Amino acid sequence: MLLAAPRSGLSLDPLEFLLKQFSVVAAQGTGPTVWRIVVELVSLGLVNPVPVASDVFSLERWREVFTATLRHKGIRILLKPS
Repeated sequence: MLLAAPRSGLSLDPLEFLLKQFSVVAAQGTGPTVWRIVVELVSLGLVNPVPVASDVFSLERWREVFTATLRHKGIRILLKPS
């Protein structure tokens, strides 16, 4: 899963991780290679990004989505082709 780091701090409740048995793994990879791998994994159906998306919009609404992200109105927004 690719996540964008927030500009301000990120608060996490450790109790949520313990009770729900979540694991957190941090990694940084922003080069073009990472995006190619992610697109391939999604295309092959090996990764489903929808459950971790805060919103899903049609590709036609890309301007609205970019404006919203600049205003910090979404963190994991998917653009889906029609």
